[in-house]
Amino acid sequence: MKIRGLLLITANKSQVYCDACKTSYWLEFSMNIKLSTSGVMRKSLIHYDHVLIVDIDNDGVVRKSFTVPLEHDPMISLIDDVAQGFHYINGEPGKPIVIDCYTSNQQLVKFIQNIMTKTFEHATTNRIDDKFKFTISTFGHRTILYSTRINFAVSPYAEPDFGDLEDSVKGIILDTDEIEKKELDVEEILRPYSWVVIILPLAKKEGYFNIFSPYLIENKIPFFLDSLSNQTLKNMFDFIFATTLEN
Repeated sequence: MKIRGLLLITANKSQVYCDACKTSYWLEFSMNIKLSTSGVMRKSLIHYDHVLIVDIDNDGVVRKSFTVPLEHDPMISLIDDVAQGFHYINGEPGKPIVIDCYTSNQQLVKFIQNIMTKTFEHATTNRIDDKFKFTISTFGHRTILYSTRINFAVSPYAEPDFGDLEDSVKGIILDTDEIEKKELDVEEILRPYSWVVIILPLAKKEGYFNIFSPYLIENKIPFFLDSLSNQTLKNMFDFIFATTLEN
């Protein structure tokens, strides 16, 4: 029975209408829950891009309901998009893909670790066949993902983590902060790789771009050079997918 747009509760279920969804939902709860001093119990349901909040009184009547929008985090969406892309690549035939990332930037490290974890989730919940293999290992400051085709490592140490993986497409994400701190020989580091991403310091972006780009162009190495930002991370993986899917 509807009373002023609200529905009475029977037993431990109530049907409540969500204005944002334009749909009614069954709300389950326990009558044994201790109510607040105001005599109202609050329940919440997550619906897509919003949360439905419902207040129920001592008599089991829904007294108030309203919605609160969920904040959209574009980085969470990007992590999921990249992970889905890696999962798709793992299900397709082709050469193994090696990605070595050398950085101690915690923002970038955490971002890549989240991609690895999300890729693992996709591999376990959306498994295509029994040929999938997947391992994530962490030791020291190094995290490594081994999978059917994608092999991805993030580390502050400029040392290859996969050795000579036969007939693989190798790419590198190199943070110039590591170059400066450790005085690395960049040409020596880049030599084994068929594509290159270099993260540039914002204050020295133009100078570093002018240093690296002629070498990469001369050696016909596909490259992506930019300073670190949310948009850069999106563009970086657009570049990586475009480059690796050609093989």
